[in-house]
Amino acid sequence: MVYKGTVEGFEGITSSGIGYLTVNGLPIICEASSTIRALGDVFGDDGFENRDIVFSLDDLGVLATISPEEDYQGDAVDYEGDDITGFGIF
Repeated sequence: MVYKGTVEGFEGITSSGIGYLTVNGLPIICEASSTIRALGDVFGDDGFENRDIVFSLDDLGVLATISPEEDYQGDAVDYEGDDITGFGIF
């Protein structure tokens, strides 16, 4: 499934490899260094906070893909959370 939402922030420690991207006020677990690289590739030096994105999650609820919403041609669902956030990880 492809979701859409607004990026509000990123928290992560590259040494641990784990981070989370906050979209629509909700955390999305991600691999920290690859997410930072992807955000840089997508938005360059313009920054990523308050930017509209489309993204997908893998089977475990971890961020899998990301792109600017304006570049996406398909259908996307507003992100309202994923079951994985209910486990109290964040």
